[in-house]
Amino acid sequence: MHTLEFQLHIDPSLYGFKFKDANYATVKYGTEKIGDNIIVAVSGIELGPTLLVAITDRERLVRDAEAAARGNAEVYWGNRPHEIFDGILKSFAPF
Repeated sequence: MHTLEFQLHIDPSLYGFKFKDANYATVKYGTEKIGDNIIVAVSGIELGPTLLVAITDRERLVRDAEAAARGNAEVYWGNRPHEIFDGILKSFAPF
């Protein structure tokens, strides 16, 4: 499984609070591609203390993080060489 992370923008209008600065959560997730299926599992959402207190709809945050992780995983796997080429490359450069 590949472990990746990205910055998820927190839209204040969706969470019932107002702020002026851009706020982001760090989302960590694991992904694996088996055949044509992409598996994604969010393992953590890191928020600053201000956001942790201010976000009232945590279920919405988790749904948004999972959807964004799926989108990021699709891009990640789309940019990777095909598995056959990956195996060939590893045989020439195992490091």
